Amino acid sequence: MKETFNNGKFIQLQKQSIVNLINSTKDRIYLEIGGKYFDDLHASRVLVGYDPENKRNIINSLVCDKEFILCVSARSITKKKKRRDNKLLYIDECYRMIELLKKDNYKVSVVITMYKETPTITKFKETLSKSNIPIYKNYTIEDYPKIDEDAAYRQFLKNDFVRCYSKLVCVIAPGPNSGKFSTCISQIINEKENKKSAIYRKIETFLVPELSLDHPINLACSAAMADISSNDVVDERYYREYGKMMSVDSRDLQAFEI
Repeated sequence: MKETFNNGKFIQLQKQSIVNLINSTKDRIYLEIGGKYFDDLHASRVLVGYDPENKRNIINSLVCDKEFILCVSARSITKKKKRRDNKLLYIDECYRMIELLKKDNYKVSVVITMYKETPTITKFKETLSKSNIPIYKNYTIEDYPKIDEDAAYRQFLKNDFVRCYSKLVCVIAPGPNSGKFSTCISQIINEKENKKSAIYRKIETFLVPELSLDHPINLACSAAMADISSNDVVDERYYREYGKMMSVDSRDLQAFEI
């Protein structure tokens, strides 16, 4: 099959964007990495020529202090949720990801989101503890999304605070609905309580923001996400502020507003 995706250009632009971000701030950066951090087979099927290890290679090439937070939902573990591509249970995917991160010489902490104690979760924590992996708990926000800002803020403060030491903290997960974004927000709120400044950013494969919604690449991305309950939209707020059209997933647009 003919390659239609310029992988070299993608890596160059993604890396430069992150480097520019790192150089532009003294704050700690919580970088949510959308999709699969390792072996992104979904992206490689949609974008012919895309290297499944792109995100890993880009992060590894950055010359700065960095560490990882691996998020996984207690609900996903308890319900024995699986990755769609390699069919691994989320719990087994977490073990695999930890080993790969350790192989790359990164400090990794695990956040169990929507925390609820069950025998499966207890065993998961015991296994992580034996490998000296720090474990933290994030809890479900009661009455979400029908909750005011002050009440939500107080509930975020109930979450465990992950002690990070690097400027760049990459937040990853074994799959969707693992609580990456909420973990980033929780960390930033707790950093603020500790008189520290931190910011949130996200890198994503689908959609490509700089391309129009009807660009062939974004159309292919949209088709690949047809089973997800979201829409592809133009970020009107960004356009009003910066005069540039950006294509985004409506779920991300909600996150950007927060």
